[in-house]
Amino acid sequence: MNDFSIRQTRAVTLYPCTADNDSELSFHSNEIVTDGESNKIRTSRESGWLIGTINGKTGLIPENYIHFTSGV
Repeated sequence: MNDFSIRQTRAVTLYPCTADNDSELSFHSNEIVTDGESNKIRTSRESGWLIGTINGKTGLIPENYIHFTSGV
């Protein structure tokens, strides 16, 4: 079984965010979020966090900081 499930294909960041550690991503508002490998944004083991890619870097993103723009 996977540690995560497939969510959606694309999202846009709503607010800027500064990472607190190396596993999190820092980003500005209005940036595109995808997953570089599967083109899906995935749920994380940590509640309220997603795994996605912004500008070629993959890491954790707060779920309430993004808006999904397309379905699975």
